Amino acid sequence: MRWYGFKFKEVLLPQLPGAGVRLFYYQSETKAAEVAAGVIREQYMQLARAFDYVPEREVPYVLYATHLEFQATNLFPISEGVLGVTSPSELTLTLPFFGDLEQYRHTSTHELTHEFTIQIVRSAGEAAGRPGGLGGFPLWFIEGLAEYAAYGGMDPDGKPGPEPRGASGPSLPGLDPDTEAWARDLLYRSSPFEGYLIPPFYSDYPMGYVHTYKLGQLRVAFMGATFGRELIIWLLKNASTMGLADERGAGVKFPELVKMGTGYDKETIERLFADWIQRRYLPAYDQARTRVPSLQPIDNVPVEAELVVASPDGKTLLMRGFDRELGEGSLWLLEGDNPGKSQLVVRDSRPGLESLHLISRRTFALGNERIAWIGRAGEADVLTVARLEKPPEGSSDLFRITDRRSFELVKHHILEGGDPTFSPDERRIAFSGVDTNGFKDVYIMDVDEGFSSLRRVTQGPFSKSGLSWTADGIYLATDAAPDGDANIGLLDPETGAIRVVVADRSIKECPVLTPAGLVYASNLGGRWDLYRIEDGVAWRITDVSTLIRSPAVGAKGSLYGIIVHGGHFRLARLPPVEILRLDGRPPIAADYDPTPRPLPILRLPEVAPEYRPFDHFGIDMGGIQVGTQTVAVGGISFSDLLRDRLLAVQLAVYGSLDFTDASAIFLDRSQRTTWLAGIFHTFQPKRDRTFGTPALPDNPDFFLEREFGAMGGLSYPFNRFERMDVLLTVEGVHRSRFTDRRGTRDAAWEELTGGNDLQLLATAGYGLDTLRYHPFVGPISGSTVLFAAGTSILPQRLNVGGAGVNGWAEFDLQHFFYLGARSTFWTRAAAGSAFGGRFSRQFYLSSVDNLRGYHWSDDRLLGTHYYVANAELSFPLDWLIRIAIFEGLRGVGAVDFGGVTDHYEQLLDARSLDLAVGLDFLAGPLAMRLHFGYPIQIGPVLPADGWVTNFALRLRY
Repeated sequence: MRWYGFKFKEVLLPQLPGAGVRLFYYQSETKAAEVAAGVIREQYMQLARAFDYVPEREVPYVLYATHLEFQATNLFPISEGVLGVTSPSELTLTLPFFGDLEQYRHTSTHELTHEFTIQIVRSAGEAAGRPGGLGGFPLWFIEGLAEYAAYGGMDPDGKPGPEPRGASGPSLPGLDPDTEAWARDLLYRSSPFEGYLIPPFYSDYPMGYVHTYKLGQLRVAFMGATFGRELIIWLLKNASTMGLADERGAGVKFPELVKMGTGYDKETIERLFADWIQRRYLPAYDQARTRVPSLQPIDNVPVEAELVVASPDGKTLLMRGFDRELGEGSLWLLEGDNPGKSQLVVRDSRPGLESLHLISRRTFALGNERIAWIGRAGEADVLTVARLEKPPEGSSDLFRITDRRSFELVKHHILEGGDPTFSPDERRIAFSGVDTNGFKDVYIMDVDEGFSSLRRVTQGPFSKSGLSWTADGIYLATDAAPDGDANIGLLDPETGAIRVVVADRSIKECPVLTPAGLVYASNLGGRWDLYRIEDGVAWRITDVSTLIRSPAVGAKGSLYGIIVHGGHFRLARLPPVEILRLDGRPPIAADYDPTPRPLPILRLPEVAPEYRPFDHFGIDMGGIQVGTQTVAVGGISFSDLLRDRLLAVQLAVYGSLDFTDASAIFLDRSQRTTWLAGIFHTFQPKRDRTFGTPALPDNPDFFLEREFGAMGGLSYPFNRFERMDVLLTVEGVHRSRFTDRRGTRDAAWEELTGGNDLQLLATAGYGLDTLRYHPFVGPISGSTVLFAAGTSILPQRLNVGGAGVNGWAEFDLQHFFYLGARSTFWTRAAAGSAFGGRFSRQFYLSSVDNLRGYHWSDDRLLGTHYYVANAELSFPLDWLIRIAIFEGLRGVGAVDFGGVTDHYEQLLDARSLDLAVGLDFLAGPLAMRLHFGYPIQIGPVLPADGWVTNFALRLRY
């Protein structure tokens, strides 16, 4: 959600060939934006040379200072795992500065590569007079190419280097140690049942980070190493061929395009890739000296481990883990000698703790007597510090966690925090923080004195992470180093001076002081291993087959770390006897100059033009469809470049003006409070209540009510999970087309009910939503709460038998219980009631969503009062049944109870019960439900005689 608005400025970056880049930034991040502008200019020129192309369309580049602010963008739906996004249609690119120069460089190159890819394909298609063909590429090629280029794979001057550890043959431009580690793990420990395998070369499935990004990068690297970067450029420039008919009359697809460029058919490319990957990575397994089981994975931890730290005495571990199905992070205390004994500290994804920032950075610390964690809560991160005390005798807990104190970092303009560490006496805590200017620095605070003692120790554009406080000072990793490196420094907590203690041509992280020396992780030589400095010599102490990171002190001279094993992160123990001493070298390499690279700063104008949304206003999306029987449906939306302000126009005509649904709504989402205003025309059939009894028994009369007018509303989010909505409407109401089944009431109805009325409406609603979603399930855990109420006034009828004032209220409570293995149990209770006169609101319950024992068109589902309860078990079937074009096949068993009526006294008589079974399944962007309800008579009402079929078609979750 958005906690505040952004006042963007815009500037066209100078001295760039082609259409160039227009940078959008805001005042508080100006210094970071000047660094970013210099980086962008360098990358633009490098990519122009790499692809032999300069963009013909201007690149809108929207920069945020922090990842937290980036998540508030309206440009795209952004989850925490998304680092940057590029639109293939509008070409808009957006990402944060991160407070981390190397992270920003990599992500910016990745997204700019998307820009070049899109524009090359589009320009070549236009030159050929055909559509570009971008959609013909598999997603792994698009994302893999962006990663490949971000690591220098498309550089025309890139040359293979010395053979890396973990691979046979030279190191290849475009491949990084993480990608090669995942490739080795896929080759050594595939698990087809879990979808963790090396798929056929051209396959886009399974999807996910490893297969789409990392294995996609590997496949593009294979193409580059085997056929040269020229093939990749040729594929982009000839993408418009895809979709045309080949010599056999079949449509050209990506495999045929590759054949046109290489001369090799699909099967040959498959065999070449399989041979290449095996020759490159199979020998490394035999060569590795630190392998399972001597490296001992810990099997009985409660969740998948992702990072770990240890108390100074090594007796306790603090592990951050996650549940892949729920997407939920958590912190666990583990016993050092017996990690299977654990205690939950906190879970995220709930009010009060939205995120523990999985993957992005370490956000927890452990002392002998204190514990700390940083998590997002509200508009910024919150630091929590607590004491650890011995539990009561007989307790299963490892500790009592007491005296919790929370510090809202935003009060000191710090939006994101990470890498906390306690001083040796545990009276102070240090952490890295990114403030509103976008730079990451080190802060120190006395825990007991709180914010009054908070001070910034460092200041500058280079990042500082992996803090570890010792008697010597604070060890940390910093990218104040030559291009692409991160070195280990020792920070003086009093002066802020940083002295380099480990430096070489690699990325280093997580320094930890152990009794035997300083331990850290490094990708030196092309593979992540652990290193330790002993008596002035840096030794490599592991020789793993995939990778190992996040070292932590263990008991009795052992070490813990996080490894990649079988497609999962695993907590692993390295016994003292398995600690190696390889490749001894000076901590600061003799042939290495650790002087930081000069920052490519591009000064921005002191008075840059402000972003004017209506100067960038245009068509966002739209379409029209005309069908038979005078049916026409269409819609179009307009927005500014940032999508903060939208105008949506919708029109559906079903034969006449009476049956027309139309609206034009303007929405402003630029601030925390969203507001809307618009005009509309709609219609709905209503059950007539003019006369005391229906014209014919069990066959009520209906009429058509047209509503047209203007509306205005506000939506205010209290936090990520809760919001309040208010809507005011002034409308005209026209009632006509009375069915008059008796044939004698039309004149009286026209006098009492028909014609025009003025109606004033006010509605308010409160919503709470903590649902977690799974791509193949939909909601998988969490709750929703909805309360809504409204009132309507018909001024012309205020003195007509109480018909002039009406109101309504309803609630809907739902909870999803996660049962494991993608199975869920859904419970729901909902009710609504309208009051007032005969013009009060009428509720219509869709059978497929509420009472599946009714047919969808049953008019007994329309009334002024309703109540519904549902219980539904949903479980996966795709492990047993595979159907072409469908995915996520699920079985459903459910019970529905409820009723609808116009009279309070008939609420009990309206009750109904049904049992339901069915299937849920997905096809591309669509989600479908095919359910069969069997009504059971428990009162006067029998919804139907026998099984009832209900089918629903919706957009995917």
